[in-house]
Amino acid sequence: MSNNRLSRNDILNDALDMVDSQALDLKDRPGGTLVPAALSIRWLQRGLDIFHRAFPWSGTITTGSLSLTTSTNTVALPSDFVMDKRDGIKIVQTSPAINRRLLRKSLDWLLDQNATATATGEPGAYVIIGTNVTVVPWPKTSYTATLWYYKLPAALAPNERPNFPDDEVLVEYVHLCGKAWTGEKEPGVAMAYAKAMIDQLRKSGIGEESEVDALPLDRDRFRPSGSGWASDAGWMGDAVPNL
Repeated sequence: MSNNRLSRNDILNDALDMVDSQALDLKDRPGGTLVPAALSIRWLQRGLDIFHRAFPWSGTITTGSLSLTTSTNTVALPSDFVMDKRDGIKIVQTSPAINRRLLRKSLDWLLDQNATATATGEPGAYVIIGTNVTVVPWPKTSYTATLWYYKLPAALAPNERPNFPDDEVLVEYVHLCGKAWTGEKEPGVAMAYAKAMIDQLRKSGIGEESEVDALPLDRDRFRPSGSGWASDAGWMGDAVPNL
């Protein structure tokens, strides 16, 4: 991730200077100072949300706690959740001793399971459906799991620099929002620009997470040599039974 030079107010003032609109300046920065209700502040925050949802590697990866109990196998995701780090749920406990990374599965996989069974155990997989995450099998006891995920950006403070690969992209986005507001550009021009820049950022590799140095095998299908079947203590995890 590249480090930005421009703060929130730097970005907005540069963009408003480019728009060069007395009407917008009177609304957003009367007397030359940005006001909390400025349209450009909302435009920038909305733009950051758009970029983070479509290009989550441009944002911040963080952790959240998930409480898994015997009463349900489905819990709500954090409100700022964008996307999980693949296989990004981990259960680590000392009593009983557990150090397990859960496998992310698809909804199709979940639907293929036997929904009439009542299998319980230590969760070994999870499926994200909307704003919830479902773990499999049903927890046999209470667990505290850690979820690694990409988050939406918090509202920026005036002198805060956004966590984003290229601040000039943000300046141009707000500039185009301003030009659309004054009627000098067609509505939707800023969104079209954002989509084009998301493609460029993906191709450039800027802001993407570090790649692994070896191609990993699917841990649900390939097991270490000599480990035997999934129940063998040498394997990293137990097989996930049908529901």
